[in-house]
Amino acid sequence: MRLKPAPSRYVRLNYLASAQQFVSGDDGAFSFRRWKVDLDHEIFHCVYELGEKPQVPAINAFLSGQHTERWDAPEANYRAIYDDQGRPQVIICHNTDLGDGWEREGENIEYFRQMSEPKAYPLGINILFYAMTH
Repeated sequence: MRLKPAPSRYVRLNYLASAQQFVSGDDGAFSFRRWKVDLDHEIFHCVYELGEKPQVPAINAFLSGQHTERWDAPEANYRAIYDDQGRPQVIICHNTDLGDGWEREGENIEYFRQMSEPKAYPLGINILFYAMTH
């Protein structure tokens, strides 16, 4: 038996230019806005001062000599979905594998030194600190 999900009257997911957009329902129950997160955003400066948007390749890409997540993605892109009060509700990290920087750092000492320690951990700590203080 194949189940078909019922459409929600509160949130519709539209695909525009291959990006997901949250659109509010008629009653405004969900009113999210999506914006690019620039390097001057507090998330990149609140605990650790990050001079660039960290790009962490997956460990397998790193071990094969790549220093980006994908060959066709030379820079990391960060986006956020903000609520009506301007508070980020979701941080979206494109073209970077911060998760590998946190969970696979013990597999290779060079990966830890070049990706986890200076990039993945500082941004993760900044995001957690920002979320707990705003």
